[in-house]
Amino acid sequence: MKKVEKVVGTSFYKQDLMDFNLDFTLDLPETTLDAFIVPEPSNSFDQNAKRVEVVSPFYPDVRHHIGYLGKDSVLYNTTKSYTVTEIPCQVNIKAWSTQTKKGKPMNDSYKVILDDTHSEAEAKILKRLYHDEFIKSLYHGERMNEFYEVNPQY
Repeated sequence: MKKVEKVVGTSFYKQDLMDFNLDFTLDLPETTLDAFIVPEPSNSFDQNAKRVEVVSPFYPDVRHHIGYLGKDSVLYNTTKSYTVTEIPCQVNIKAWSTQTKKGKPMNDSYKVILDDTHSEAEAKILKRLYHDEFIKSLYHGERMNEFYEVNPQY
């Protein structure tokens, strides 16, 4: 099932829309890009904060921090216990700033799209990955290949 939620705090992280390869042939330029929900336990305002980073369509190693999951959102509460692992997702960007309302440009829209529909095998991996405290404490992003080598059943 897909969950879609607004990214909050985007006005603090202004983006150059040209970085996102928007389709400007549309009346309302937009695109959907790969992204990550990233735990930010060192956040001084909220130790459960989840940062949203969009992967550059031009440079796959570059990410743009665009905002956060809202504290009242379902995704925030669903991912609250994930303190180490990044969660892959997508972000839909609509360039409302190309439009005007009463002569003033509007704010762009950023929405996280998380598709949590997985095969049974993927569900087992995700359950193990996100909920097993041992795995969270020992195996970080780049060491997951090691985890899979040691645990081929997953």
